[in-house]
Amino acid sequence: MKIIQVLIGLVVLWWGEAAQADTTWVASGNVSGVWPASGSPYVVHGGDITVVTGEALQIEPGVRVYFAGSFKMVINGLLQAIGTESDSIWFTGDASGFPYDSPTRWRGLRFVDADADCELRYCSITYSGATGPGALSYGGGLYCYNTDLEIARSRIHHCHAGGSPANAGGGCGAYFEQSDVELEYTDITHNGGTVYGDGYVYNTKGGGFATLNATIHLRHCKIQSNRPGIVIGGLYLREGTVATIDTCLIDDNQTPDGGLGGVMAEPTSVVSLTGTTISNHHAAFGFDGACGVSARR
Repeated sequence: MKIIQVLIGLVVLWWGEAAQADTTWVASGNVSGVWPASGSPYVVHGGDITVVTGEALQIEPGVRVYFAGSFKMVINGLLQAIGTESDSIWFTGDASGFPYDSPTRWRGLRFVDADADCELRYCSITYSGATGPGALSYGGGLYCYNTDLEIARSRIHHCHAGGSPANAGGGCGAYFEQSDVELEYTDITHNGGTVYGDGYVYNTKGGGFATLNATIHLRHCKIQSNRPGIVIGGLYLREGTVATIDTCLIDDNQTPDGGLGGVMAEPTSVVSLTGTTISNHHAAFGFDGACGVSARR
């Protein structure tokens, strides 16, 4: 009974009047079908939820999904979360203590070998964290592996990544690997590396997002005020990445060691910049090795 009372208290605290709506409690396991606004908020409790291969979940405008613990949503099938300008969709959890990790911090959206028609539109992903061994420390708000994904008119903010010196992770806002991703009119802001009790942040690279062998199209996006671990503050474009950045703002992404706040591209990555402003960093660019760059700012 006490556990239920705590969960209800969290929902009431965060949503206020919205918590008076019909709450839908979502246990761990597989999810599919349609989540209408009439059932919002959807409170995930007890464990991770998964959209399995061959299944689909459609989330309608105005839905709020609250993760009441260190749980994640894994997408192997089809997720379409399509809100509207006046009725966005929220994925969120406990806001307290950010960017410190806690048992109540949810673990983000994780697309792994998912359906090619996955789409996020007018969505907000906030207050999640990626910590743990290996891939679990990558992609604070959103992790995308071997998936074609479209993100538009959305926000990824106040998320964090990184677990330990051995699992420092990367991509505090998002991480894309072996994926073809389109981001349009999307803001990735105020994300950071995990801060521990001694105030130390491990080497979590890419405060906005990090990539590996991915194709990324950014149009009219804002990558701003992200605070990861040392070295790389804004975008970390790892080997094999092809990035097209058109009419974006990359601004005020800082590292504690005064590293490359703007864009860092590793060997074999290709970056095309058009109509883009990169400003207010200790150093705007870092190009390591045989990186091809086309820049018009």
